[in-house]
Amino acid sequence: MKCNYCNQTIPEELVRAKRSKMDQDARKRSGWNMYCNAACFKAGRARPKTSCVQCGELAKVREGIWAGRELCSECTKGRVFDRYTNDEIIYLVTQNPGVGLTYFVRETNPNFGSFITPKERLRLFLEEIGSYEGVDYVAWIENPKLMRKVLQDEVPPELEWSIAGQKRSTTSNQVKRARMRDGLPTGRNNYFVRIPPLFKWGKLEDLREKIYGE
Repeated sequence: MKCNYCNQTIPEELVRAKRSKMDQDARKRSGWNMYCNAACFKAGRARPKTSCVQCGELAKVREGIWAGRELCSECTKGRVFDRYTNDEIIYLVTQNPGVGLTYFVRETNPNFGSFITPKERLRLFLEEIGSYEGVDYVAWIENPKLMRKVLQDEVPPELEWSIAGQKRSTTSNQVKRARMRDGLPTGRNNYFVRIPPLFKWGKLEDLREKIYGE
C-alpha cells in the first residue's frame, strides 16, 4: 500500500497495524487513506483550496483537466458531464443551435463508447433548467431548420454518422468503390443530404484542446 500524499510504499507491518485498528470501527472499514508518518498526514490533509468555479464555495484543488477550475462537492454531484461545469454546458448549447443532442454529446465527450446515456442525461438537464429559465433549450439545439444541405460526397468524415439514414443504397456505394479500385471514373454523387451545423466552442476553445489532448 502507498502513502496517500507522497506515494511511497508503506511497510507491511504498519499497514497491518492500521487495518487492525480500523477494523475495530465498522464506520471506517470502507474507504480510508494511509500516510507514511505524521508529516505526510498533515501535508495531505492541508491540501490548498480554491473557490468553486460555479457557486463560489471552497473546493479542494485537483490535478489534470480540472486544475484551476475546481468544483465543490455539491456542484460535482450535480454536473451533467464529468469534464464540464453546468454553466459551460449551457454556454455551449447557446453557441450551437441546430447541432442536435447527438452531435453535441459526441463533440463534447470524444472518448465515450456509447452516447445514449449522456444524451438522455443532457436532455433531462436542459428540460429542467429550461423550465426554470423559460427557455426551450432542447428545441434550440434540435432545430432541424439549421441543418446544412450538402452533397453526399462532400460530407466531412467526422460527420458520416449523421447521414446514416440518408445515404444512397449500399449497392450504389459498392459499385462506386469497385470503379475506384479499377481506376475508372466514378462521377460525382449529386445526392443531397443534411448534416448538422459546424460545432462552435467560442470562449471554451482552450477546454476543447485539453479534452482532445488526453
